Amino acid sequence: APVVDVAFVGSPSSSPVLLVVSDADVAPEGDFPGPGDLDYDGNGLLDLHGATVFSRVQASGDIDGLEVCVFDADPDVTPGATRLGCDSLPSLLDGEIQLVAIGITTPSVLGDATAWLVLDPDDAIAESNELNNLQTLDYVVVAPPDPLPDLAFRGLVPLSIFPRVPSVDETVSLTVRIENATTVPIEEPFAVDLFIDPAFIPFVGTCTNRFVGVEDGIAAGGAPDLPVPVSLDQIPPGPHVLWAVLDTGFDVCSPDANGDIVEVSEDNNVSDPPLAFCIATTAGPQGQLDLRADSIDIAFGGGTLDISETFSNVGTADVLPSFLPQMELVVRLTIRTEGVFPPLVLEQALDCVVQGAQVTRALDHTLALPSRPTEIEFKLDPDDHLAEADEGNNALCIRFNPPDPEHPEGYTTDCI
Repeated sequence: APVVDVAFVGSPSSSPVLLVVSDADVAPEGDFPGPGDLDYDGNGLLDLHGATVFSRVQASGDIDGLEVCVFDADPDVTPGATRLGCDSLPSLLDGEIQLVAIGITTPSVLGDATAWLVLDPDDAIAESNELNNLQTLDYVVVAPPDPLPDLAFRGLVPLSIFPRVPSVDETVSLTVRIENATTVPIEEPFAVDLFIDPAFIPFVGTCTNRFVGVEDGIAAGGAPDLPVPVSLDQIPPGPHVLWAVLDTGFDVCSPDANGDIVEVSEDNNVSDPPLAFCIATTAGPQGQLDLRADSIDIAFGGGTLDISETFSNVGTADVLPSFLPQMELVVRLTIRTEGVFPPLVLEQALDCVVQGAQVTRALDHTLALPSRPTEIEFKLDPDDHLAEADEGNNALCIRFNPPDPEHPEGYTTDCI
């Protein structure tokens, strides 16, 4: 008599599983069914032309070449039952439990349906019990929801400004690159909200410091460049950051608002990255440049050394991104620790430093606290791209001395 057996582990959920007949993947609502139920594909979505039946099987005795199939009817009762899909397990050891994943084609007929999960449907394995090889699963096939449009920003640079370096009180033209990458047109108007230097990254529903442009709609598959005039009145000269938000909503502005247009996703309605731009002091001729290095400040704790530098523009001209577009202006920090070669050289961009501005920058690099005396040299425009009124005030240097018995917290001196 046969001494091997294979059986399902557990049973399908008693709740019908919802299937949607559609050409696209549709995110299901509610919890995923458990093992033994019709489940979702590897993307966590319900693919209606490739739904998957998961189930667990267990062997009693060693078994080779087990086939598991899904039918649209009981094959023992209905000879013409259709195999919707099969999976095979090369081997199962005695007592071993394995998961099977059977891809099936779901019916195109709406309404209630039943799937029959069958172990060894061709009786290729002689088993001690042939009565535990069948499991049924009830499910429901429903019509797909109406397709939705999707507003989104387009490309790696979704925002641009003209002129590139505007002056104070100027009205500029902002280009917002958007798209509706679906087959459903957007026929109603929607707002494009702009936020300059917000205290936090804006989201759909943010309603402060806003400039609004309105678009009448977007055709299916449309990808327009939307021009939005922006007045820079009362915005001071210097560096700024501009964010854009699509379809914040005309009537409701709150953290819970989703705008006026129902979309596939609300998560792509905030520009990323934002637009960094610079406002010049004046539009006309300017005077002479003069950058000045003011101080180097350090702090240490937790085994790290934190460095920040402060510098000013004491001249009568702005340092702007378009000043020398073919050259990269930088602030250079050189760190020389005794016995360590070569020195560590770090650079940060130097642009948009308007007349009278003082800038403090923290070093965006984590440094281990040195155990030996270390010189920290800070230099503005080290390659002398800028012709300045005073070239002698562009550099500072301090010497960090690690803790000793007289200075348990370490101390700094001027470089020798």
